Amino acid sequence: MNLVYFSHSYRKEDADVVGYFGRLLRSENLLPSLDPPSDSVNAAKLERHLNSSDGMVSVLTQRIGGVSPHILFEIALCLTARKPLIVFVEDSLSEKLVPTRILQSRFSRKSFLRQVRTHRHALQIFKAYLGESPPPRYQPSTSRRSSSHSFRHSVSDTTFFRQLAVQSISGQGGAVPVAHRLSRDNP
Repeated sequence: MNLVYFSHSYRKEDADVVGYFGRLLRSENLLPSLDPPSDSVNAAKLERHLNSSDGMVSVLTQRIGGVSPHILFEIALCLTARKPLIVFVEDSLSEKLVPTRILQSRFSRKSFLRQVRTHRHALQIFKAYLGESPPPRYQPSTSRRSSSHSFRHSVSDTTFFRQLAVQSISGQGGAVPVAHRLSRDNP
């Protein structure tokens, strides 16, 4: 089962559409992962959420003044992260809203239940791109004993790379830089 970031509106008037796509995702063995509603955008939190997912399914619905800027931001993050993406776009929105290179399917609020076959097919294409069994996530070694141990290694690594930089610059015949000018952190 693939875990997908489910980007959608939390407005009451969109509840039926969002519920429909949520059920459709689960019926295709895609596990929707939700970002809880909030008044502000925390890009780092959204990036972590997206990175822990196999891809993104987004539902763009019409609202007064266009579409949700929050959902458009999430789509932009997905494109930047180069994650697989499918966007379901309400038919009352411009066809130019989402670039044609992005997998998308349109829906009508009046008849989305009659479009199940089309939406299911779009999700099957998306699933084929995700693959049956996504690769396991990288998990760093848990053998480190404490944060002070990690800190000592990062300080010694920083010192090593500073010394290496000084040696490489001085080896080219230039003046030897003073180590404290190489960075501002001076451990």
